[in-house]
Amino acid sequence: MDSNEGKFHKLYLYPTIMASFGFKLKTIFNLEYPSLLVIIMDCNPFQWEKNDISIKEATSQLLVFINAYLALKPENSLAIVGSSVDKCEFFYPSSSLQTKNDEMIDVGYSQFKKTDEKIIQHLYQFYENTKLPTIHDHDTCRLANSLSKALSYINKIKKGVSNNNIHPRIMILSVSNDDAKQYIPTMNSIFAAQKLDVIIDVCRISKTKSMFLEQASEITGGNYVEEILPTGLLQTLLFSFLPDQYTRQFLSAPTKKDVDFRAVCFCHKRVVDIGYVCSACLSIFCRHVPVCTTCQ
Repeated sequence: MDSNEGKFHKLYLYPTIMASFGFKLKTIFNLEYPSLLVIIMDCNPFQWEKNDISIKEATSQLLVFINAYLALKPENSLAIVGSSVDKCEFFYPSSSLQTKNDEMIDVGYSQFKKTDEKIIQHLYQFYENTKLPTIHDHDTCRLANSLSKALSYINKIKKGVSNNNIHPRIMILSVSNDDAKQYIPTMNSIFAAQKLDVIIDVCRISKTKSMFLEQASEITGGNYVEEILPTGLLQTLLFSFLPDQYTRQFLSAPTKKDVDFRAVCFCHKRVVDIGYVCSACLSIFCRHVPVCTTCQ
């Protein structure tokens, strides 16, 4: 084990250094390219009950945002992943419709109502199939799983498009708290998104902050908006998350000044300010251990 202070700070400041020197995105955006938007919708029923806005109202305003996004360009693509305390799955397109030719990829204006109905139908089914009596941790959702599904779908679509002529992005509608146990897979997904030039936007509908999602938006170059009024959700969605990557170059995006870049220890899954770092695998521990459990 190596507890050298300089080596620890080198790891601690890594995301900040990348953000400061503009290593978030390397794609040259083109006005003619269509967008691929994957929405991760936090469907934790316990957390929605604590909020000033209900999930029914939020879904209604989200559908308006989706229709506006699809109306911007006929070639724009859409996917929605529902995430709850015990599972995550695609709302749109449904798994049964994901064929090789993917008829859901290009959505025309005449299909707005059909798209809305499919999303609402899958949302109701998702709630009905949630096994509430068996759930012990009510405050979190399957964020890491949802990000993995979203990135896999984006990678699949990009490979099917000639010369990668598409602008992919992820938008997370979040109400749940961070789950320290998901720190490692979540950070892996965040850096995978950065490598794929996928920005991650975060619409945080909760009174508590999310350290993981703050880091996700900062590292990938996305927008992070929190403390949203119940009557201002649609306005926030339209003004902060509707513009694509090309358009955002000419807009003044909302800024997040104090991003929490603390890490989570690998041993007890606690957020730490100062810890012990293995010099071989960079695993973080909250207390000194004679042998790195990760390397062993």
